[in-house]
Parts: sequence; structure tokens; C-alpha cells
Amino acid sequence: MSLKKNKWGWIPSLAANSAPVIFHCAKDIRSELEEMDSHKLALIDRSTGKYEDIKVADDYVSVISPSLELLDKAKDSGQIGVHSVSEIASDLTPEFLEARGFKSVPKSVACGYTASGYGFVQDMPYAYIHEFTRTSMAGKIQRFKGGYMSFWKKLSEMLPIEVRCNTEVLAVRRDSDGVSFDVKNSNGEVEVKEFDKIIISGSFPFKNGKTYKAAPSSSAEPETEVMDMNELEKKLFSQVQTIDYYTTILKIKGLELVPVGFYYFEEFMDDPATIGHPVAMQRFYDNTDVFLFWSYGNSVDITGPTVIELATKTAKNMRGEVEEVVLQRRFKYFPHVSSKDMKEGFYKKLESELQGMSNTYYVSGLMAFELTERNASYATALVC
Repeated sequence: MSLKKNKWGWIPSLAANSAPVIFHCAKDIRSELEEMDSHKLALIDRSTGKYEDIKVADDYVSVISPSLELLDKAKDSGQIGVHSVSEIASDLTPEFLEARGFKSVPKSVACGYTASGYGFVQDMPYAYIHEFTRTSMAGKIQRFKGGYMSFWKKLSEMLPIEVRCNTEVLAVRRDSDGVSFDVKNSNGEVEVKEFDKIIISGSFPFKNGKTYKAAPSSSAEPETEVMDMNELEKKLFSQVQTIDYYTTILKIKGLELVPVGFYYFEEFMDDPATIGHPVAMQRFYDNTDVFLFWSYGNSVDITGPTVIELATKTAKNMRGEVEEVVLQRRFKYFPHVSSKDMKEGFYKKLESELQGMSNTYYVSGLMAFELTERNASYATALVC
């Protein structure tokens, strides 16, 4: 269900019937998958470490009706990505579901969404929750053996193109004639590369967006942009928020009886005032005492050290002893816009006015939602 991380980085866990593009690609490149049937999904008490299974199937089945409604309307719209539902699912999630007879957001959906780094459900337009649930509800849950790197390595070896790693883009210049780059390779040498067009994926080369749950006055000094932006890009991207999201890996003694699985700290899921505390914990392997904690920051006064402190405190409350902080990674994650900006036509402008301008095309989580299948499907539809 959505993306999970292993000890050192991202491991995708995929619902087979909800990820046809990725599974088709995996089959073509003979990428091996492994089942995750033994992985528990549960709520865990941060004070005692006691856990109870969560009714995942029932909760996701309950949102099938609005999902099918939106899928039909998205197909009729002729649009792709988030744009296809942005006009019909721009209401905040509680309002959207209440209008369809729901008293609240189903617990498994809310926990899975927030734990995966997409923000608190009450803050988000339902369009984003729809993209999450439609990719999480059908088929066995599997992951790639050896993690994502094994998948990308096989894919890059089979493609008839040059794939460059450890290469830094220093500058991008665009005009009506084409695109040129200044890039620095792993040896520190700077090259100029020229192309007809540019497709930007992954992290966008802009720094004028906002951080989710950070005070407006707390924005850092503007950084130098890699790519000069036109006025439309500046206007649209200034509305984009990203999540200050952390994964912290701890070696913990005393939690040996916690089974392999994914555990939600429900008390930190509902209240944005608890930002910094872990929203979830994961144990991937039963032969190690390594645990992964997922947390939110705010880029200002809640950053890496605070996140480690609160994750360590949570482990201690569950009768665990943290022996080592193995690793921490920070992600500028899930570019998105508010319900208000979505209602005012953000995605319509993004797709009808920005795509293709200055020989530039955008694919990524902002356009399609921050999930592998959604991005793969969007990119395929845009390019093909």
C-alpha cells in the first residue's frame, strides 16, 4: 500500500491490481518481487507498545463507491493526473466524504495517508486522498527484492539511452530553440549539454514554494534557482507546499516481540500540534533490531534533532532502549496545493498553460500524486 522505506531508502510496496504500469514494467525487465503477506498493519500504543490490528480491508472497501464515481468522471474529462479530478474533488476531505454519507474518514485510510507523508487528511482536498486510495486497495501487497535500486538498475541497463548518475545540474537555460544545461560529473568536470526539450521529474528545480505547517513568516532566505522561471511558473509554483518529512532508523533493544509490520501512532495522526512525534514505525526484518520511524517536521523549529529526540522518547516509552541512531533522511516531499488553490483552477492552468512552454514538460508528484504508479501512468500518458 503506497510506498514504504527499507533500512536505507525507499522500498515500494505495491498493490498488484492497482499498479498495472509498474507491474508491466517489472515483468518486462524481469524484476523479482516478494510477498508482504506476513507484514502486520496495526495501531500501536506509544506508552505501552501494545498493538491491535486495524481493519484495512473494511475501511478501503468503504471508499470504493466515491473512488469509482471519480474514476468514471475522470475518464470522461479527457484529462490526466490530478487535473482529471481537481474540479470535482477539490473540497476538503471531511466535507467531501460527509456529503456522501461518511461521518468521518475511515481510520485505515486516514492513518495510511498521513503516515505515508501526505499531510493530515483534514487539510487536504479529497482529490489527493482519491489518488492514494485508488492505488492502495486492490491485489496482493508486494515489494521489489533488493529494494527500488534493483528495479532502477535493471531498467537503466535495458533502455537504449545514456543514464547518468552522480551528476549535478548547475544551470538550465530554455528558449524557443531548445534547452541547454551546465552539468558537473562525478569527476568535478563541467559540461554543457544541449537538447530539444526538457522533461522535469522528481524534485522540481524551484525553491519559492512553501513548507506545510510552517509559519508564513518563517520562510528561509530565497536560494539561487538552478533554472530561471518565467512569470507563470513563479506564480503557480509559489502556491505549492511540500512536506518536511523524515525517516529515522534506530537500533532498539527490547522490542524483539514486535512482529514484522507497519504500526501507526494514532494519537499523533489527528493533531497537527504533535508534529515532530513519529506517526508510524516499521519493522521490516525479524532477524534485526532495526526500526524505521516516520515523522513530520516544519523546516523551522522542528527539524532532524528534535525528530530523533521524540522518536527515541517514544521507543523508551514502549520499554525499548535505543542503542544507535543508524541513519536519518529528510525529504522535501509531496508537492501539493490547498483546497482553495485547487478550486481556483491551479491544475487547469498548470496543464493548459504551463506544459510545453519554453520546451519544458513537467512530470512528478505535483502533477500525478506522490506514488510510483500514479507518476508512471501520468508520464506514459503525457509522453505517449
